[in-house]
Amino acid sequence: MRRTDSTVRWMLSLLKAPILAAEWNYEPPKNPTPEELELTAFCQHAVFEAGRTLLGERLWDLRRCVDFLAARADVDPARIGCAGLSLGGEMAMWLGALDERLAATVSCGFLTTMDQLEQGHCMCWKTDGLRERVDFADIYALTAPRALQCQNGLAEPPPDFCVPLARRAIAQVARTYAD
Repeated sequence: MRRTDSTVRWMLSLLKAPILAAEWNYEPPKNPTPEELELTAFCQHAVFEAGRTLLGERLWDLRRCVDFLAARADVDPARIGCAGLSLGGEMAMWLGALDERLAATVSCGFLTTMDQLEQGHCMCWKTDGLRERVDFADIYALTAPRALQCQNGLAEPPPDFCVPLARRAIAQVARTYAD
């Protein structure tokens, strides 16, 4: 199936407006006040339904986006992929690992280790029991044998998502793809 204007329009719409925002009929402010910025930051880390986790709610939203695309007549469901940067890179990792409908995953600015992320970063990624069982390389490896591309910036300083840590993590992921 060739890419059409309609396909690009749907892709951009999903990137710009998460499903929850659409359900709430939320339009982000053009020139946000400090209070509106604080609310946005809160909403990024708030759990909106009792009995759910933040990661679970984020993944639920993303899987609904895949459902939406897969149900469209003008989308080839065998060619759906996801991409993200930073927190989006983390969510691309999770979605690629847990939703086998995705043909390809691109995760930018997130390939690292859990040890590194526990040093001075937001802990919104940390789910009870996760750290004791796996590392991010294990989660990325769940994407195999489907396409996976990870990118980290060469200029990232050591406390952030630096290339030496990314190289060690991708070496672990590559073993899964070699099998």
